[in-house]
Parts: sequence; structure tokens; C-alpha cells
Amino acid sequence: MALKSSRFIEHVLYPLEEAFPRKPVRHVTIRLADDNITNDVIVSRCNNRAAAANGEYLIEISPSVMARKDVITEAFSLALQRGMAFVWLWDGYGTILQPIIDAMVQYLSVQYKFANKDYESNYLASTLAGLIQLCEERSSGFVARLNNAVREKWDEHTLTAAFSSPYEIMCLSRIISVSEDGFLPNNTGFDLNWELNQAM
Repeated sequence: MALKSSRFIEHVLYPLEEAFPRKPVRHVTIRLADDNITNDVIVSRCNNRAAAANGEYLIEISPSVMARKDVITEAFSLALQRGMAFVWLWDGYGTILQPIIDAMVQYLSVQYKFANKDYESNYLASTLAGLIQLCEERSSGFVARLNNAVREKWDEHTLTAAFSSPYEIMCLSRIISVSEDGFLPNNTGFDLNWELNQAM
């Protein structure tokens, strides 16, 4: 299950190894947390370059996930999928805006065909994930380029320079704006569709 999830995420984030250097992931330990935790899954992240280069990660899944007897397989699979997404995503060594990394995880989970009906995703993550999906649909590889652009650190100038097309830059601008404001203005999805059509 973990390997299948990992391969799917790698395919989305690193379609061409020459253009999209992979995050060094050498070993992932998966275990139940000792106590119930706020989130279904927590990934021990490496917040410094030396530790990140080591490529070792710990995924802890809350025991509360296993208590959902009617959806135990789906709930556990979703928690594991989210954990693997956190492992493989670059996060600018902790500098990326948290709503965006959460949205990337949510996007990858949805693409993995999880219904998410039993996962209480927060509004902002779901909203941003929808924007990310729209941008990916209009420009294949957008997600991989966004992930690749934050390998070193979160910097808006560096991010903008990583995208060459007007509609990708427009997408990025809207994603950053929503992540900072904390909400999606009315009709943003429609407006973005119209703006992208004009830019293409």
C-alpha cells in the first residue's frame, strides 16, 4: 500500500528526473502514534539541510483512525497517502506557506481517487486544492513545477521565475493570494477560468 502510494506521488511530482530532482527519501517508518493526535497523520520533517539529506522520515498515524471500524481500510489508506505526500513534497526546508503544502497534500489525495468523505479537510486546504487542480488541468505539469520551485526555500520572486507562461503565473498569484487571505472571493473559480482563457 505504501509503495503504491509512493510511486503514484513520485510520478506526479517528478515526471522527469533531469528536470525535477527528487527529494532524497531513503527510509520511511510507519507506525501508530502512542496517543490520539490532532491530525490523522503526522510526518516528522527534517527542518535543516543536513537532516533532510539523510532522507529518513517517520509517519505516525493516529489510533483514532483505526477506531473507525466501518471505514477502517479507507481511513487508514487515506492517512497513509497523506503521510507519503508530506514525505515526498519539497517544503522549502519549512519555509513554504502551510496552507499551500496542505493543499498540495489534499490535491494528491484526491488525484489518488480517495473520496475524502470521512476526512474533515479544512476549508482553505480544499479551496486551494481546487485551484491547484484547475491550474494543472489547464497546464499539465504545473504541480510538478510548483513543487520543484520550492526545493530551496519559499521565495515569491524565485517562484514566479520558475513559470514562463502567463496563465501559470496567474495561477500562482491567485494561489498565493488565497493562501494569505484565508478565503476564496466569490466567483474566483469562474473568474480564473475566464482569465486563463484570455491568457492562453
